[in-house]
Amino acid sequence: MKLGEEGLGIIEERIRKREEYLERAHGFAECVLRKLSNSTIIVYGSVARGDYNEWSDVDVLVITAEKIPPKPVDRLEILHECVKNNPLIEPVVITYQEFIKLLIKKNPLVIEAIEKGVFLVDKLSVLKLELESLEHA
Repeated sequence: MKLGEEGLGIIEERIRKREEYLERAHGFAECVLRKLSNSTIIVYGSVARGDYNEWSDVDVLVITAEKIPPKPVDRLEILHECVKNNPLIEPVVITYQEFIKLLIKKNPLVIEAIEKGVFLVDKLSVLKLELESLEHA
């Protein structure tokens, strides 16, 4: 089946929009690393999968080895400037220990992030951990 010019234009626009979302996520990641330097940052959800729409936000998982407050709202306060400067970003911030616990429990968010996510920064070698677990499965 041939794709007409209109079809190609739609595909090119979707690719451009996804690149724009990922560029915003990279800007967010740079800001996060200034505050939580020892972190892995992954885009997950509709933008990572490619099934986003014009109302989509950019879901970002921040896994950090830094000491952070226990309450999610306090964690987001650390990244207030980063979120303010990147309004489409919807972050979830967890510790590395929480990540491991969630991974063991096969938490859907964590599983989707490591299997289908776009790794922006991987200072904690989460991708290597995932590849090793697949080899031993």
